[in-house]
Amino acid sequence: MNEGNRYVLSEEDVNAKFYPCEAGDSEKLFVLIHGFMSWSFSFQSLIPSLVNHAHVLTLDLPGFGRSKKDVKYEFSYEQFTKTVQDMIDRREEHFTDIVPVGHSMGGQIALRLARSNRCVHRVVLLASSGDMQKSSKRLRWASRLPFFDVWLARYVRDRDVSHVLKQVIHDNKKVTTEQIDAYSLPLQENLMYRALSKFIRQREGI
Repeated sequence: MNEGNRYVLSEEDVNAKFYPCEAGDSEKLFVLIHGFMSWSFSFQSLIPSLVNHAHVLTLDLPGFGRSKKDVKYEFSYEQFTKTVQDMIDRREEHFTDIVPVGHSMGGQIALRLARSNRCVHRVVLLASSGDMQKSSKRLRWASRLPFFDVWLARYVRDRDVSHVLKQVIHDNKKVTTEQIDAYSLPLQENLMYRALSKFIRQREGI
């Protein structure tokens, strides 16, 4: 199913969590795929509803959240898709109905998973990004410069996480301290910005 995966990661490298269906045996699996600069925490309020109907698998894409930020990894949508499929294949349960749920950038991966996995019959897209232009040549060139990741870290950390959350969450009263702390945590890891530098060069685009 997952042939040609040159970057096979161990279970310790990928922060993946499996939530069994509370309604009993099920062959349906929701795969929750987060967006750019986010991580699986973003689905915490959704999981309790989904497990009433099916199994749920969440994961942090490599380079994001609590997954490993290995700069040897290829940070492309295609490789992300292979990693997601690998996490599915490692489960002992038998799934005949896999439903990828992609938010923002995760929608790109959900659509690719639908093309490569025969058990995917439908896809759920949440404010999904469409086809994007490839990063500009100037930015790709700049990402190779020494200390680019240091500049990138400073640029991102200067942004107010609470302000960003209030821009994307309709009801600002629902922005909590727990959310602010959770989204801020991965941004403190320096290796994340080395991974982002590679992502700028390697992600696909039209």
